[in-house]
Amino acid sequence: MELTMARYWSTLGRTDLRVDLHFRGVVPHPEELALGAGEALRQIRLEARLRTVEVSPAGSLTKWWHKVHPASATVGPLGERDVMNNGAAVSQLVLQYDFDQYDEQDVTPRFPGLNGVLYESGLESQFWIVVDASNKVLGSGDAWPGSVSLRKGKHSLRLYVRHESVQLLEGMKGTMMMLERPLKGKAEVKLSFYSTKEDLVTRGPTASPRRIEEGTDAAVFAAEPAPESIPKRAKPGDVLFGTVTYEKRIDGMLGARVRPGGFPVVYLVGPSPSSSSSSSS
Repeated sequence: MELTMARYWSTLGRTDLRVDLHFRGVVPHPEELALGAGEALRQIRLEARLRTVEVSPAGSLTKWWHKVHPASATVGPLGERDVMNNGAAVSQLVLQYDFDQYDEQDVTPRFPGLNGVLYESGLESQFWIVVDASNKVLGSGDAWPGSVSLRKGKHSLRLYVRHESVQLLEGMKGTMMMLERPLKGKAEVKLSFYSTKEDLVTRGPTASPRRIEEGTDAAVFAAEPAPESIPKRAKPGDVLFGTVTYEKRIDGMLGARVRPGGFPVVYLVGPSPSSSSSSSS
């Protein structure tokens, strides 16, 4: 932690300053809340290590990662000028992902196994473009995920990956794309928390603010989101992401009042009730 203080540029003379730091907060176990379809609940233990604190859990799921399999995948050699320093010829894998965009919004294509590494990457290069049904280029990106504004309709993303090993590229033909869509307004999935397992199972009152004494801990229970709150077009295996905070927001307190950015929460989408009943019959 770093605390930096400075006087205003036009202040003259000497300034005497005394600063008192007061730390607070709770430590959740686990820190990342993971929920899965059919699990019904997850217990979280909240530990007050620093001081007595009042908690009031709240959270929501605000991002939807839709998994898209490649519609086509081809590997082929590049031109005679595309060679490495050792003389090895470079080949290219072209993956195409077709998807429907149901609303006008910003989406973010992600490839977790490839993203986040550029010069240190074991690949020669990676690059993608998004086109509409008329093959008009709407956006592009590389190792760092970025959003693209899309209108309603059919779209395709083409991912280009280059390497000198054809065998390696052949093994990447099944790479899935994670298409991140925002969940805003009515689409945002609110989470419910309960003080006891019995209250959760019987759908009793949700958790009310409570005090946790310094040096002690207490349990809260997060309920699985109701099926009707999940995006209707979400498929089994899709993932919803969001954040959760545990401290009660105190009016008049300076600063963020709760952990900035919250703690991460993920939800793994399962089969819809209709698909489950039809498969069992």
